[in-house]
Amino acid sequence: TSRNQSLSEHSSLEVADADTPVDLDVCSVRRESHDLELAKLKRNVEALTSQVVCKNDSQWLQASETMVRLSETCGQLCAEVALLTARLEGACSGQLQATPRPPC
Repeated sequence: TSRNQSLSEHSSLEVADADTPVDLDVCSVRRESHDLELAKLKRNVEALTSQVVCKNDSQWLQASETMVRLSETCGQLCAEVALLTARLEGACSGQLQATPRPPC
């Protein structure tokens, strides 16, 4: 599935990132970008949730599938933000941390 592919790509990026020094500016920009994207996705989910227009079963199914995809994307972004935050905190404290397990 695309989720497994995304997780595999994410793991590959973590391995590649482990060999490179942490650049605080890059981490900060990435974190801000992820935070903005996460906020946008949450607003989209809230907008879909607040719309109670279900004219037929196929529309309900499509809305439900969209919400599931958005929820998965939010979870992936949350995990990336947690990882970058942990790395940023590790860099600020002068030590790189092993890849933490995201709280999401």
